[in-house]
Amino acid sequence: MRFLFVCSHQIQNLIPLFTELNKKKGLNFKVLFWEKLSEHHYDNDFKQKINFNINFYENYNFHSLSIEKDSTLNFFSFKNHLRIIIKLLNFLIKQDYDVVLFYGYYPAHIISAIISKILGKKTIIRSISYNLGKKNIFKKNIKKFLLQICQLIF
Repeated sequence: MRFLFVCSHQIQNLIPLFTELNKKKGLNFKVLFWEKLSEHHYDNDFKQKINFNINFYENYNFHSLSIEKDSTLNFFSFKNHLRIIIKLLNFLIKQDYDVVLFYGYYPAHIISAIISKILGKKTIIRSISYNLGKKNIFKKNIKKFLLQICQLIF
């Protein structure tokens, strides 16, 4: 089985999961990141640069849609989302995966998940929380709306 895990960026607590899935026989596993971040990157939720002192790219297969970045100041901007949607859709159409898991309720993931489902792939979308971090009332309602759409579709 060919399994693609789509993740916006490198998340330190998912690395052990990625390395274990990579070891499974009969599973062709790959992680797709929006961008390959350097070890010193700016975290919007914590409003600071964070270095977890771990190698984000060891012992599993991955691909990034964009070049390495030093900062994530504009990572979740509207302009970046549009760019990622185009690159992500292009990747999904050209690559053949049986299962695609989207990690996070981002507009880029939701649109791509709908296309993935139309293409006949088993499609999963999940996240820890749709309300993580400090969001204004507009962003909270948008995230809540997107979550409800995903629950209806998937």
